[in-house]
Amino acid sequence: MMINLQLKKRIVGWGLIVCLIMFINGCAKEGKLPPDYEKPYQRSTYSFDQGTYPSDQDLFLTYRISPGDVLDVMFQIQAQKAKEFRIDLYHEIHVVFPDLPNLTLTQKIMPTGDIVLPYIGQVHVLGLTLNETHALLEEKYKKFFWILSYR
Repeated sequence: MMINLQLKKRIVGWGLIVCLIMFINGCAKEGKLPPDYEKPYQRSTYSFDQGTYPSDQDLFLTYRISPGDVLDVMFQIQAQKAKEFRIDLYHEIHVVFPDLPNLTLTQKIMPTGDIVLPYIGQVHVLGLTLNETHALLEEKYKKFFWILSYR
């Protein structure tokens, strides 16, 4: 009986030593993640894969957002090549006369696509680029002012 008790103590002792070694090995494992690191997860719920979830993994089926939760929001933005700006209805255009500040004014594009300016009256600018509008106004004002182009 004494032998059985000693054998049991040895088995339990070795078992504890093995568990302790396994625990220390697990804690001392290299490759710890930095504090702000987010481990990538190979699943998504983007708009293009709607209908495939809930999946067989059944994540978050019963969880509800509650106060204090921290949410990560991801935006999906499709970049487009910028088109040249064209004047459209209800845009505002600022016409500057550097040497005649009395004539400088801001005009909204009217529903007809026109603006009304001193001396030349109505000018149709709808759909023009800024450079085209500048050239048009310069041409119209040549009749009234000596214009030195400084583009």
